[in-house]
Amino acid sequence: MLDAVKIFCAGMSPLLAGILFNYLLMYLPVWSLLMLLEIVLIAAWVYLAFKVSKSGKNPFIQASLLSAFGLLMLALALFQELVMGRYWLNLIGIGPQLFFLPFVTLASLITVPFMDVIRPWPAYIVIWAGLFLTGWMGCWIKQRKA
Repeated sequence: MLDAVKIFCAGMSPLLAGILFNYLLMYLPVWSLLMLLEIVLIAAWVYLAFKVSKSGKNPFIQASLLSAFGLLMLALALFQELVMGRYWLNLIGIGPQLFFLPFVTLASLITVPFMDVIRPWPAYIVIWAGLFLTGWMGCWIKQRKA
């Protein structure tokens, strides 16, 4: 049970990265480094999944647990974007946007060519899927090393 809580809490780390990313975007001229920083964050996500996962346990279940908080953020973002048509002006409204912010540039490379009107929610879906897959990869690597 304690391992599950640890993995779930580790899944909140993109929110912390998003808060830092928001600060960097607001106050520092780092536009040219965004893509490189996002790749580093993805590599850090794989490493985090590797470190918090346990050998001998199903990598899919561990990756699902790691991505559960992200799925909650995705559900909140999709509800606000698609059902309400606007975002709440509180932590519940801003939190999902900050969670996905560190990976928007890379996800936009995938989603923008297929869209007439640019909306954030397809990128959020791609980001969550990418976090799940890279988290699974980290858990799978740990399983293979055992």
